[in-house]
Amino acid sequence: MSLFEVLPVAAPEPAGDPMRTEFAIWYRTFPRRKKPADAERAYSKARKIATAAELLAGAERYAEERKGKDPAFTSYPGSWLRARRWLDEPDQAPDPVPVRRRELSDEAMERLRRSVGDYSPPPPTKVQQAKMEAERQERLDRDRAWRARMKSDEEVIEAGRRDFAAWCEERRAAGLPDSYRQYLAENGDRAS
Repeated sequence: MSLFEVLPVAAPEPAGDPMRTEFAIWYRTFPRRKKPADAERAYSKARKIATAAELLAGAERYAEERKGKDPAFTSYPGSWLRARRWLDEPDQAPDPVPVRRRELSDEAMERLRRSVGDYSPPPPTKVQQAKMEAERQERLDRDRAWRARMKSDEEVIEAGRRDFAAWCEERRAAGLPDSYRQYLAENGDRAS
């Protein structure tokens, strides 16, 4: 049971006009009832090129196709009419094609196993081995260079810490206040 069957949605009330009566019947048939004014304008334009019976049959077919499907992907009635979707061919479920499996005899399977054997890729050629070794060596060299840079950066940082600690000790021994800002002011670029 869909939400549309549970909650009645008001269709525009016919006001004695046969076109509005036709539209009201058509609108109640359509699976998604949104934007009724837009739908009514589109219906009156569609009626100039199609009969009420054609539009109603198309709406019934579309409602049947959309049963059990996500309503978020159901067209709004005005959009459906403007796209002339009542002319769409009905969706037909494809006929299931029976799958026939061919059974192989034990003898045939054994012949197949012997011909294929245990598949494993062929060993690399000497050129491929040389290329793989060169790539491996390149990766090792990049890794060593990165580790050396990291070590030198750590050494620079540690040397800066030692310099700052020594400077602080000198200032404290002289009874002067010490701060990192003062250290930078006195040592400039050498500190960073």
